[in-house]
Amino acid sequence: MSLLKDLTDTASLVQQLDLVITVDTMIGHLAGTFGVPTWIILPFAPDWRWFLKGSDTPWYRSVRLFRRFAQEDWLPAIRRVKQQLELQQLQFERIIEKEKYCRLIKNNPNYGEATIT
Repeated sequence: MSLLKDLTDTASLVQQLDLVITVDTMIGHLAGTFGVPTWIILPFAPDWRWFLKGSDTPWYRSVRLFRRFAQEDWLPAIRRVKQQLELQQLQFERIIEKEKYCRLIKNNPNYGEATIT
C-alpha cells in the first residue's frame, strides 16, 4: 500500500521536509513552490527553464542548482552535493554548540551579576 495516494499527499509530505535533494522532477518544482530548501542536480544540457549557468533560479528562491559540467558523469555532481551537505551539517553542529554554551551561561546562578575583582 502506497503512503502517497495523490499529489495532495505528496505536497503535504514535501512541506514537512528540511531539505529536498532531487534531479529535475515534479518533486523539485513542488518543493520550490512551497519554499522548501531544495537542491536540484541538473544534466549538462538542462531544460530551458534552468538556463545554462548559475546556481540559483528566478522561479524558486529556495532552490539551489547543482550542474553537471561538459563530459562529466553524475558522480562529480553528486560529490559536490555531498560536500555542501557535509558543510551544512558542520555549520548546524556549530550553531548547536553555541546554543548549548549560551544556555550554560544563562543557567549559571551568577549570570547577570557584576563582579569586581
